[in-house]
Amino acid sequence: MKLREPKRDSDHDHLVQRMAKLEEKLFAVMERNAELQEDNARLRAEVERLGKENARLQQQLAAARKDSSASSKPPSSDRVLPYTGTVAVNGYGRGHLPFLPTDR
Repeated sequence: MKLREPKRDSDHDHLVQRMAKLEEKLFAVMERNAELQEDNARLRAEVERLGKENARLQQQLAAARKDSSASSKPPSSDRVLPYTGTVAVNGYGRGHLPFLPTDR
């Protein structure tokens, strides 16, 4: 199989010009691709940062909802006090109530 020879020098010149234009377009596309990859990396990092910020804000919101200062709940319901090891009150042992007679 024989390759076709250009008929004229103008065909060759036309092909060289076309190839130069295509190379120019290729380099422009490659440049744009690099820019888009940088943008993509930057946006992915921003999405990750915003996701973490969102989680933090959701935790703050949940904590604020538990805070009775912004609700009708009494303040004692929004926190758990640590066990202090209370002593007997009124002579009765811890956890024991005095015998109360019932009216029958």
